[in-house]
Amino acid sequence: EEVLADYYTLTKNATYLSEEFSLNLNEESLYDYAGFFLTTMGGRLYLFRRDSVSRMVVSYYSILIVDEANNRGTNRHGIDIQPAITTLINELENSSAQLKLKDTYLDTLYELKDKYL
Repeated sequence: EEVLADYYTLTKNATYLSEEFSLNLNEESLYDYAGFFLTTMGGRLYLFRRDSVSRMVVSYYSILIVDEANNRGTNRHGIDIQPAITTLINELENSSAQLKLKDTYLDTLYELKDKYL
């Protein structure tokens, strides 16, 4: 969980990632992967073959990435994240998985749910 949180934070500073870690990520690629996990049968099946913690955390960050694309006006595939938000909220609230950042995830997801009503 913490690794993905840190990695997500680092993606906000592409120059730092490139200079310090020799990683070249662009927002378009992140958006494409997020869309794959949220909207395609292949992406959803891939996540459901993983443990529930991994699935929920990847879904969470995928939602955030698409939300950022919406904010920038670059959601070129027109991905509607409202169903993914509702599904993830339900899964988090009904899961017995021990997520360290569960409250943070839920707070953010409820804010996004209100935003996309």
